Formats: sequence, C-alpha cells, structure tokens
Amino acid sequence: MLQAKKYGVDHIKFVHSGTLSAVCSSRNDFDFSLRYWDLYENKFVRYFKGHVGDVKSLDVHPYDDLFLSSSVDKTSLLWDLRKEKPVGRIPARYTPASAFDKQGLIFGVCAGDQKVHLFDSRSFDQGEFVYFDVSRYLVDPSHHVSKLVFSPCGKFILVTTNAGQIFSIDSFKGYLVGSYAVGGVEQDSIPSFSPDSQFVACGTTAGSINVFRASSQTEDSMKTCSVVARLDGHSTPPRIALFNPTRTLLASACTNVALWVPRQ
Repeated sequence: MLQAKKYGVDHIKFVHSGTLSAVCSSRNDFDFSLRYWDLYENKFVRYFKGHVGDVKSLDVHPYDDLFLSSSVDKTSLLWDLRKEKPVGRIPARYTPASAFDKQGLIFGVCAGDQKVHLFDSRSFDQGEFVYFDVSRYLVDPSHHVSKLVFSPCGKFILVTTNAGQIFSIDSFKGYLVGSYAVGGVEQDSIPSFSPDSQFVACGTTAGSINVFRASSQTEDSMKTCSVVARLDGHSTPPRIALFNPTRTLLASACTNVALWVPRQ
C-alpha cells in the first residue's frame, strides 16, 4: 500500500510511460502543488507549484511528457513533467476544466463560460484554433461548462455543466450529438465513454449508474439518448463511472468501489 500522509491524494493519473509513475494533486488546505510520484520507489520525484487553490481536473498526454490541471483559482495550466513551472497558462471566469484528446493532438479547455475551447498541443502558445459555443444546448442560460471528456474515437466531446447537465457534441463542428437525461447527478461527477465510443456511463444521485447510447437517432432538437442499462448497488451517489479502456468492464465509486461486467 502506498500512502501520501502529509499531502493526501485527490486526482491521480498514470503517466504515459506506464503504471510505475503517476501525477497527483493534493487533498489538503495548505499546499496545492501537484506531484510526480514514483510508485516503485514510493517517493515524489518532482513538485509542480503554480496553483493557489484546489485542483478540480487533471489529465495526462497519452504519449508525451505533458499534463493539464485546472483549479478553483480560475486557471488551467499546461505542464511538462521535466519542468517545475507551467509551460502554459489559460485564465478562466469560473472554475475551469481541461482534457487531452485520446491521440494527444489537441486539448480542450472549458474556461468557466459556455464555450469549449480547443488548442493544438504542439502550438498551444498561439492560442485556441477553434471554440464551440454550446449555450443553445443548456437548459438554463445561467449555467456554464464545468467538465469535458473526449471520446476514444475522437469524434465526440462529452460536456458537463455546473448544474449536472450532460450532453455530447461533435468535436469537429460543435453540433449536438446526444443529450443524457441522467435524472440527478453530483456536480463533480465524472462520466465516461465506452472504449468503442458507443455508450456513455454516469452515476446518479439515486445511487445507480445509467448507461446511455452515446448518440441519438432522433431528429428532435434535444436529441435525448435512450438508457440501455441501469446498474443498482451503491448506497450513496457514485461520483465516478469509468469504462476500462481495453476490457469489457465498468468501474464506479462512491464510499466503495464496484466493478461491473455485462450480462452474457
């Protein structure tokens, strides 16, 4: 068992080189640095200082020494694992979120507004190359985008708002692909795409996991996607529902962790 008693661990991601090292954020109120953790030696290789508030999202590049972090201090930072200071800084109006696409060619930032901003990973210093205004898809015009996830196929972006609304857009044109009527979701819940990008899973406040078809076949303006499975078993709302990227397996977590496999 590995422990980080002094700082605690909140978000944690394996780096591209394998499962023996990871980047993690702190869970305390005195130090908001990120840490490069050697899991084999159980020691911190490097500290990344730049945030002055809790980190709310963390993502790593799939094959390069880059990672992204977003904090309640209203900044998204781009880091190089080999450097202690951030190599890029994107300001936001509210708490932002950020993520790489699965190929690492681009990354997206929601800067606390009603837009999804896309950057080229190799020329991020030139600014965004496109943004998608998703305000017309929001059920309440006062809400803003709080989280985003790229699909494994690269064609869709899963968007979550600060009120728990979840929908997906086309990653090339920005039009609505599907809307997911979760029926109550934790504000900081983490939904995910299945490895084939055909399904979306998300925990609900009722304690269940809803699995939706990723895209809608209807022509209505809301494009509501159907629920194909409802998984019951948690006693409290599961904040995390993640598909295994290479196996037919879904993991969910609240006060306990559950692993799900489809019925044969």
